[in-house]
Amino acid sequence: MKLYRLPFVLHSPSEETEDKYLAEIPALPGCRAWGDTPGQALEYLQSVATAFIESYRERGDSLPEKVRLAAQEVETGEALGEVMVGWLNYRELTRKLRRLGCAFERQAKGDHEVWINTTNNQRTTIPNWAART
Repeated sequence: MKLYRLPFVLHSPSEETEDKYLAEIPALPGCRAWGDTPGQALEYLQSVATAFIESYRERGDSLPEKVRLAAQEVETGEALGEVMVGWLNYRELTRKLRRLGCAFERQAKGDHEVWINTTNNQRTTIPNWAART
């Protein structure tokens, strides 16, 4: 089985993205998907990217070079994954959450807080490890 490790770009909601999250794969021109949450946009993007690659194959077209180079042969049943981690300190994170329409809702267990998106009532939990020091 072939897997492709393709970098993507995730854009925050704006007028240009119709107030949705937009995820796109620059190596596959036109391969983009929108979603109400970052996770939803990425889930849709994975389906769209799969369809793009299948379409290239069905037409007999060669994949763009960056995509071909990203291919990896994997044994069926072999676990393969990748996690991308970015770091924001507590102050940067809460500032970004407020810009995205979120508000502090309540203290959670331990060093965590619950924040709510006031437009869609979705909640998220964030660490506040600064409270420990």
